[in-house]
Amino acid sequence: WSSDVCSSDLAVNNGGMNKASSVVVHEDGSFTLGAGSDVINTGTVSTSNEAGDAGQVVVLGNNVTNSGEIHADATAGTAGSIELHSTDTTSLEQHAQVTAKTSTQGVGGDVKVLGNKVGLFDTAEINASGANGGGQVLVGGDQTGSNIKISNADFIYLGENTNVKADGLVNGDGGKLITFASDTARIYGNLSARGGSESGNGGFIETSGLKGFEIVKAPDVSASAGYAGTWLIDPYDIEITNPKPNENRLDRHDNKNITTDETGANPKNTAYTSNDNSAELDVFILEAALERNAT
Repeated sequence: WSSDVCSSDLAVNNGGMNKASSVVVHEDGSFTLGAGSDVINTGTVSTSNEAGDAGQVVVLGNNVTNSGEIHADATAGTAGSIELHSTDTTSLEQHAQVTAKTSTQGVGGDVKVLGNKVGLFDTAEINASGANGGGQVLVGGDQTGSNIKISNADFIYLGENTNVKADGLVNGDGGKLITFASDTARIYGNLSARGGSESGNGGFIETSGLKGFEIVKAPDVSASAGYAGTWLIDPYDIEITNPKPNENRLDRHDNKNITTDETGANPKNTAYTSNDNSAELDVFILEAALERNAT
């Protein structure tokens, strides 16, 4: 690892962190990758710790693209934090994994995926689950977009095969999971902030696109040994729709599974386009959430 900032316009990590350019390693072992460049990670970045607390990962750039693995996990300690933050587009692609989780004990960590445009494609996964409670995941912004310390995305996109989790795994509540866009949010993936299997309540999930909003699956804030959590939907206006019987909700969304090619090329522009001030929610999705006792 280098403690200097390189002057290249592109930071690329194809293997371990020692192969990345433009890296700052801090005294506590955490590091910053990028700092103003375009950043591409196809390898593995890890500050995980099996015997103690995990570290911090901060990736900054004009555009941040991750198709590799970034981990700040702990086995029996405190999970770490991960922030991927661009001034333009932050994209998790292919089999990307971004995790700040605990397995034996401890609470999940903190994951922020921010930028003007934020996308999860292919089978990308974010996981801040913890044995004793879920952590926090912010995709595109914080709750209702009102945290002045967190930048808000104009557009977010989560493909149908993506997963975002902030579950309490054993004894603990589900965490906080925010998906927010100031303009349009297209949320086709799977979101969960479940309570623990032995004890714990469901967590809090927000799915908001203030101007345009599409969602095809109810987030999971259930709890098998406690009370279900809360699902917040917060567009300016929303229409509750009633599809035809046996109609597949996903079939009505042409861009539900935009993919990226093996070279990491930018996704199709339809992921980040305004939805013409249209926000709609199928009544069947509401019913599914209510069946899990979500509030």
